[in-house]
Order: sequence, then structure tokens, then C-alpha cells
Amino acid sequence: MAASHRSRTLFTVAGLAVVTAALTAFLALREPGSLPNIAQLQIHGTLLNFGTALDQENQTAMLALMCPEEAAGITEDDDYDPDTPPLPTPVLRSRTITDIHIAGDAAFAQVSVDGAASQTVYLRRDQGHWLICTAAATQLNPSPEHH
Repeated sequence: MAASHRSRTLFTVAGLAVVTAALTAFLALREPGSLPNIAQLQIHGTLLNFGTALDQENQTAMLALMCPEEAAGITEDDDYDPDTPPLPTPVLRSRTITDIHIAGDAAFAQVSVDGAASQTVYLRRDQGHWLICTAAATQLNPSPEHH
């Protein structure tokens, strides 16, 4: 049991290191004067953390980054097992996050994994946290404000 806890702690620390490095690179590569706002940084972090959780097959971490209705789609699935541990040695994939658009408490961004075509990911702000939430698409105007 203690080894499993250490393993999870290691993956959490590794995930945070990846997120910190990615955010540092993200900020360093932006042109001067075009720094993103706090909400964009939070969305970027949520998307990177969610990607790491996917790579690790860490259901607990994934659920923590989803709105309740999105999480219900996972927990109600026959394959869901809350006791399944994350992968011991996951393959972490490269993610590119672009075009973050925010409209109130809803947002979307383009996410590309390992250079593949990008996909739109929707998010909703819930109690100050940005969560993966496909239902947020209905909250967005046809042309959301770009921040």
C-alpha cells in the first residue's frame, strides 16, 4: 500500500513538473506584450493536467478536472473502476494548446496531441476552476470573445 501511495505521489509531482515546464515554455515563446490573462493560463493548465491524467489512465485525476455531467459519463460506464491505479510507467504525449476563447464562464480551446489534427475542447468555470465540460458549448455565443 505504501509503495502504491509513493508511486501516485511521484506521478503527481512529475505531472506538476510537466505543467510548470509547459507553462514556462508557453510564456517564454509568446511575443512581448501579448501575455495571456490569468483565465487563459488556468485553462492551459487544466488542459495539460487533463492530458497527463489521460496518459496515466488516472481516473481519479480525470474526474477531478471534469464538470459533474462530464464526470457522470465516466462513472456511469460499465468499465469504470475507482480502484484502478494509474499506469506505473505512462507514455506522456505531446500536446499543443491554441486559440483559447473565453465567454463568461465558458471557454473552448484547440488541442492537438502528438501533432495530430487539433480538436475543440470545451470548458466551464465552476467555483473559480476551469473544468472539461462538453456541455459548456451551449453557453458559448457563435463568436466568443477572444482573450
